[in-house]
Amino acid sequence: MIVKDVMRRDVRCVRLGDRLDAAARAMWEQDCGCVPVVDGNGAVVGMLTDRDLCMASWTKSKALGEVPVTAAMATIVRTVRPDDGLSTALAAMASLQVRRLPVVDARGVCIGLVALNDLVRVAHDRPTALAPAALVGALAAI
Repeated sequence: MIVKDVMRRDVRCVRLGDRLDAAARAMWEQDCGCVPVVDGNGAVVGMLTDRDLCMASWTKSKALGEVPVTAAMATIVRTVRPDDGLSTALAAMASLQVRRLPVVDARGVCIGLVALNDLVRVAHDRPTALAPAALVGALAAI
């Protein structure tokens, strides 16, 4: 199996010029815990988690609408391509200690998201597609 077989395609992104309230709204409406941050061309340049929003608001003593996404986003972002193997995605998650990766096309534009939970489901339903031991190792690393 490859990433495009399990990725979520209905991903909401926020733009570099947005404020954290836009990210919170996107997470609420999508019932998710993170959003990719994209530039004007749609290329992924950062990631924001719900924890990033909370900590930025708290440490700056400001409302979400007063804080730009650039003040809270992670700028070291590992992406995967839709044709990458699931083991590639899992290894990237383990090495960066993250639970979600943006899926990008050849131009770096966000076309989806693959989450650790997606890989757990695959390992459960199709153990030959992703070695359970590799999954346990990645969970331990994260």
